[in-house]
Amino acid sequence: MRNHMEDRVITKKYLTDRHQAISLYIVFDGHGGDEIVKLAEKKLTNYLLKSNQKLFESLENQADNIDPTKFKKLVEIQFPKFDVELMHEKDIHKKLLDPKTRSTSGCTCTGVFLTPDHVILFNVGDSRTILINENEENPVIFASKVKNKLLKKYF
Repeated sequence: MRNHMEDRVITKKYLTDRHQAISLYIVFDGHGGDEIVKLAEKKLTNYLLKSNQKLFESLENQADNIDPTKFKKLVEIQFPKFDVELMHEKDIHKKLLDPKTRSTSGCTCTGVFLTPDHVILFNVGDSRTILINENEENPVIFASKVKNKLLKKYF
């Protein structure tokens, strides 16, 4: 039995006041402690907004013609960079390297961006999303192999 919960969620009906046509929902599956999952919950949304400022500026107050391929690129490029950034947080980095504390904290996540016309699903790691229609289950399968050069050195 766990003595604390390692999972977290982000629920943003409106991504920001200027992005009310975009919703973001993420479930983080923490493991080995809750240090990383707490940081991911706290920092991911702002990281995505700042690292993709041009994309989000182009979508301000816009509900039509949102291109889902731009969100695919956002996830493929920015999530691995965010992962590396989290590993270099001062306290986390120290715990990763110190043999006495050797942190094993980490997390995976699954989430969805919703726009008026699109449901854009993503996962990082082995978390999965299942779409359920009234009478059917349509599992959404994603490969979880590390393809990004930034992360290959860690695996």
